[in-house]
Amino acid sequence: IQRVDAFLNLSEVDAWLFDSVEQMRPFGQSNPAPVFVAKHVRVVRSRIVGKNHLQMTVADGGAQLESIGFNMGHREAPEGPVDVAFQLKKNNYHGQESLRLDLQDFRLSGVESSNPVLSLELRDGASAGRASDATAGPSASMGWIWSLCSARHCSAK
Repeated sequence: IQRVDAFLNLSEVDAWLFDSVEQMRPFGQSNPAPVFVAKHVRVVRSRIVGKNHLQMTVADGGAQLESIGFNMGHREAPEGPVDVAFQLKKNNYHGQESLRLDLQDFRLSGVESSNPVLSLELRDGASAGRASDATAGPSASMGWIWSLCSARHCSAK
């Protein structure tokens, strides 16, 4: 079972969200890094990189992001829309910074939660809603991220 903190649209994954999540540090056993899920995303491209890592470009509407699944090289990206569980990371490659999804798991969208490939369960106190359910804008989203932080008993700066 993959425990998740919130469901997001890829368009909600931005520098502001990354910075907000960073304010929840330090991460560790009693304060794990948040895991997000984007549902019904399209795999634009997938390939194996390094010795055993799956790299996928995923898209949702107008948003497109790179993702990496460390030690997932043995898995194939499914045909059709997928649900991806990820942690948000900053990637620095040849001096270029970008946001990257570090895949925790993925599955074909619409597969029942009994599927052992990816069974999603909200962490205690996590919101079942999407970040976009709040009114638009950083101030509304800030309430969502602080609610997540409060529910997880972390200390934000």
